[in-house]
Amino acid sequence: MTRQKLHGKPRKNNQHYHGELAEIYSLTVVGFGGTKPQNISVLNNQNGGTAYLLESLPPILKKRSINPPKNNFFSNSLRLKDFQEDFDQLHKQLSSDTNNIHVRNKRDWLIKNIIYQVADKLWQIRFLDAGWSTSDNYQNLSPQQKTWLDQAYKDTRQQQTDWQEDIKTALARWLSNSYKTTQGDKALSIDDDRYKPHFIRLIDECEAAIL
Repeated sequence: MTRQKLHGKPRKNNQHYHGELAEIYSLTVVGFGGTKPQNISVLNNQNGGTAYLLESLPPILKKRSINPPKNNFFSNSLRLKDFQEDFDQLHKQLSSDTNNIHVRNKRDWLIKNIIYQVADKLWQIRFLDAGWSTSDNYQNLSPQQKTWLDQAYKDTRQQQTDWQEDIKTALARWLSNSYKTTQGDKALSIDDDRYKPHFIRLIDECEAAIL
């Protein structure tokens, strides 16, 4: 504020000013003290009982770009570190010495929570402009995943179901492999023949969101 006072007189008289000059626009002036300047601080009194407020506007956020998978949704679009905590919690349930209905329900709830997070990523891609998968950049993406991800195939998804089995199997495999990868040496031995049908059953229960 002092700098503004220093160059205020030369500016008013249209004179050359040798010091630094900075123009700050859209300022709001607040007055303090009213008719009793003795009630305000010494600094405010020196400034004539006025204070300048800088303009406050929300930040301009750049739109985040979502890149569709070029080869495989599960390896290209899902980052395991985003699921680490969820698989840690799942490991606790799988490692529990207690095996009652409450533990099993908590286990299934955790798996469904992971499935719904996968669905969130799925819908981010579906919100892209329809037809993106027809580009040569996505020629290595399987027809089943193109049908699943690209809104250009919305009618196909509703009229046909033969693509679903491939997606369910791929998701079940990703759940199993991701658990093993995130838990490392402490991971329990998961019998795929046993857990794959269980994973697919839970995927079916989340069908409205994931398929």
